[in-house]
Amino acid sequence: MKQLQTDECVFTRYVSNIIGQPSLTNEDLLVNGKFLNMEIVPMQMRVYRSCSHPVAAMILVMYVDNNGIRHNCEELVQEFEKSVKQDGRINLQREGELDWFLSVRYTYDKITGAVGCSQEAYIDRLLVKYGMDNANACKLPMNPGSDLDSLPVLDTPDKIVVHAYAALIGELLYIAINTVSQLSYSMSCLTRYMSKATPAHLTYAKVVLRYLVGIKKRQLTWCGQRVSLPHVLGEILGFVDSSWADDKNNRRSSMAYYLFVNNATFSWRATLSQIIALSTTEAELMALASCCCEIVWARKLALELGFPQLKPTDVYEDNTGCIALANHMHLRGRSKHIALRVCFIQKLIQDGLINVKQCP
Repeated sequence: MKQLQTDECVFTRYVSNIIGQPSLTNEDLLVNGKFLNMEIVPMQMRVYRSCSHPVAAMILVMYVDNNGIRHNCEELVQEFEKSVKQDGRINLQREGELDWFLSVRYTYDKITGAVGCSQEAYIDRLLVKYGMDNANACKLPMNPGSDLDSLPVLDTPDKIVVHAYAALIGELLYIAINTVSQLSYSMSCLTRYMSKATPAHLTYAKVVLRYLVGIKKRQLTWCGQRVSLPHVLGEILGFVDSSWADDKNNRRSSMAYYLFVNNATFSWRATLSQIIALSTTEAELMALASCCCEIVWARKLALELGFPQLKPTDVYEDNTGCIALANHMHLRGRSKHIALRVCFIQKLIQDGLINVKQCP
């Protein structure tokens, strides 16, 4: 099996499943795009009887003592189990289908190939724990006019409140990171008070629980058949945005990005910029640079998994000044101090890795 460089906890094995065909090469997977045309192989031509595709694939994900395998070939899994047993250092036990992994439930549609994930059961346990299983749902995890900075903070915080707040925020973060991307901004705001929370901050955190009441049955679903033009199967695209100086304490700007593939997001982040922006264009550029770093990683991961990005990744941005600087490297006196980020983005554009577009 091959260990990925982009994620050392992921291992892959790809084998040609057509009798008489030579072994798969990196060129087959990465250049010729074997995964982009997975026709059905007649039974008499198969190397592995259980696999109906020309490429037999197995992907192993490891997390401490939890291991998950996705495959299209039962024989590859059996060969892996036999190899581990012969090695003798690991006692590997098969526990069934990969329907649950680290409190996330996964669903699979064998007809369309759709993969979905949700944390409804985890959310239900959380609501019961905090006595909010019968609470009324709210439409937003945080009202747009909420001002956490205006809440009074005690010189000596109540340790019991701080402990309760930190515990709840940690549990909400686990949901926001895995399946509910729309919590990103709310959690970015709430995590700033982990060591100085008051009952008022705890109330805001429980509003997020009320929001989860209404959306707990939703799930992220990745499905290549649902991809619509101008995008295609397996193609990564990104959306990025930023506020300007919205943090009243230090005037840093909030920024967020979302990466999508096969009609659903797979990577997202909302945070405060580390540098104070002097204009909306600068704030948007810092957000774009952060998004581009994630795109570089995502493209490398897709490449190692056998889904090469055959054209620049489209990144949608709504600030015309930011787009102009990124595409034309038009630096003046007021933008020279952000030249490093502009050069980074410009280099990715020149190398054909990204394409910055106006958000419709």
